[in-house]
Amino acid sequence: MKKIIFISLIALVFSSCKDKNIEKNATIPERENLSTQEIIKVGFISSATDNAPLNYVDEHGKIQGFEYDILQEIAKRNSYKFEYRYQPKSHLFDSLRNKQYDILSGSIGITEERKNQYAMTIPYLDAYPITIISKDRKIKSLKDLKDKSVSIKNSPMDGFYNILHTYKESEKLDIHYTGSDWLAIKNVIKDETIAAISNSFVIPYFVEKYSDKNTPLYFSIDYNYPQEYYGFLLNKENSQLVENINKALTDMKADGTYQTIFKKWF
Repeated sequence: MKKIIFISLIALVFSSCKDKNIEKNATIPERENLSTQEIIKVGFISSATDNAPLNYVDEHGKIQGFEYDILQEIAKRNSYKFEYRYQPKSHLFDSLRNKQYDILSGSIGITEERKNQYAMTIPYLDAYPITIISKDRKIKSLKDLKDKSVSIKNSPMDGFYNILHTYKESEKLDIHYTGSDWLAIKNVIKDETIAAISNSFVIPYFVEKYSDKNTPLYFSIDYNYPQEYYGFLLNKENSQLVENINKALTDMKADGTYQTIFKKWF
């Protein structure tokens, strides 16, 4: 029986009617329509419109992004069919433990703590956690932000969040928490904060997209903080699925497919 993998995009709660319309357009058929087929459920942590370039829904209601393309290639190589769904991000790891989902994806850092509780695949992406965007080209590192205002996405799963959470008291950072990376960067564009911080793939994407002569934006990676490695998170009993994903990722890197997808987005 052909396996169908359900990828449910665990999204931030949408803040606009437009987001709700996109969510509606991106939902999959009702589960009962697939009752005769074997289902592997996967949770994809994401924001529907504000998580570019990793994954997002475009103006036509279609899912796009680096992680999406990687997953589609994994599906192709394993003869899986991936179907995507959005829902609010809540009880994330509980949903994996109680078998509501079998796989979680979406910039999940590989840590020893997570590996002790779950199975994690080999990395599909590595990123520097502290990348700063500002209109001030002199800002190069966290040290340059002492006593200044900074916007970040309110996401305890991200490396930059945890670094800044411990850093802010000693350096007197005025941190503004937002619902997404884009909203954090928007605060910089609107002069509501001096800088915004995310990882080394998200920030350059928005600089290229929104920097111009009237509103120049600059970014800098703080190399004092080591890279994070992102992997897919599974229940430990799903060892065969982990093996299949790892093999697909390894083969993609060996034959150049991974590099092609990478260059498309970064």
